[in-house]
Amino acid sequence: MSKNTHQKKTKAKKSTQRSKTGIYILSGLLAVALLLCAAFLAFRASGKMVVETVDGHKVTQAELQYYYSNRIEAYRKGQLRYGSEIAFDPSVSLKKQSCPLSYGLSWHAYFVDQALQQIAMEEAACQEAESAGYDAGTVEKALDRRMQQLSAVAASQNMTEEEYLKTRYGNGLSPDMVKRFETRSLISDLYYAECYERYSVPEEEIEERFQKNRMWNMTASYLIAELECSVEEAKTAEQDFRKVTDQETFVECCRRYNPSLQEAKMLRRNVSAEETEDYVVSSWVFDAAREHGDVTAMRLGESTDNEKLVVLYFLEASRDESATCRYEETFLMPDLPQLKSEETVWGIKEAAAEAYDNLSEEEYLLLALSFSENSGYRKLTEKSVTVQEAADLSFGEWLLSDERKPGDITVLEEKGGILVIRFAGEGDVYWHSKAEAALKDAYISGLRTSLQESLTVSRSLFYSLLT
Repeated sequence: MSKNTHQKKTKAKKSTQRSKTGIYILSGLLAVALLLCAAFLAFRASGKMVVETVDGHKVTQAELQYYYSNRIEAYRKGQLRYGSEIAFDPSVSLKKQSCPLSYGLSWHAYFVDQALQQIAMEEAACQEAESAGYDAGTVEKALDRRMQQLSAVAASQNMTEEEYLKTRYGNGLSPDMVKRFETRSLISDLYYAECYERYSVPEEEIEERFQKNRMWNMTASYLIAELECSVEEAKTAEQDFRKVTDQETFVECCRRYNPSLQEAKMLRRNVSAEETEDYVVSSWVFDAAREHGDVTAMRLGESTDNEKLVVLYFLEASRDESATCRYEETFLMPDLPQLKSEETVWGIKEAAAEAYDNLSEEEYLLLALSFSENSGYRKLTEKSVTVQEAADLSFGEWLLSDERKPGDITVLEEKGGILVIRFAGEGDVYWHSKAEAALKDAYISGLRTSLQESLTVSRSLFYSLLT
């Protein structure tokens, strides 16, 4: 064998060995990659992936999924009760649907963001609440009721609590975890509710708020008429109404363009801004500079043949001094059809009178908060309504009864759920009540924002995988 032939065979052998080594290495790397990928997918499926850290609290995927699912369910049930044109299609992936409530986000990303905000808000409230002496014992009875509801819902589907949670929320969620989340949620709700009740709004701030929003807190009396005129007549009419000096000449001027007009039909007395059909009209009527005897003529609509003139003569305006009554509302909407009947909605229908009767404000609040099945929709609020508004409510007759006293409750079914109403007593006059409530709402909103801004929040690389 020649020397050249031997060298060629040696090179070919080494090349083959290098190729085999490369294949072994690539195979090994691929196997490692597959193992890492499988481990990552298993880790992700376990629900233990940390999505965000809030002041040291690690928010796992399982925790986020719990709040995420509940936010979706709360929104859906809110739509069922109140109705809304802003909706999503449950038959299509939320990741593929644009959310009009948040520009550039899908409905999925929107609810993820809402869930994380809620977790942060609760964490912030609990830190403040703990320094104020709140702890798990403060909400123990309410927490027990919530966990009993979880057990009842699971049992109604022939599942254990663990099976129900896995079916509804996915892997990684245990009853103990739910108990921690619900403890935090209850403490947060109670803390904010009691901050709202304790906050006293100075009278000068209420007066300032009234002045800034006087249109929506006043009633007015005025004369109004609609006149159909030709284009030329409209120009003449506008000049005529500028010469009006009193109510009598205003009526005479109106009859000049519409002889059938009667003063009694033109009069609007003690009308609120909400009752004024046209915003332009209400803006003029409730202007702070308006004085008795002011007159205006407004053109509404225009064509080549005729125009419509709305003419107004201002009489007076005053604060809305309507008497109000206050009530607290708790709405409960169960998930399951078998829980919607009058006999089985967690026993509330039958036990409500006994459960809610003769409770202190805090006891009532805790009881109301506790009757919120983990996936259910719950709304708790105090409202002030005028006697006229109360009369239009389904429970208006009960609310306005002469026998009504603070602490009285009534329970009724409404749109597939249970509505618990607690009479809170007579309220301030309407304008004062509305201005005070707006300022207290603004205070709580500011408190929440400031507490959340004080937190140190960092999102992990895994967050992008969820959105």
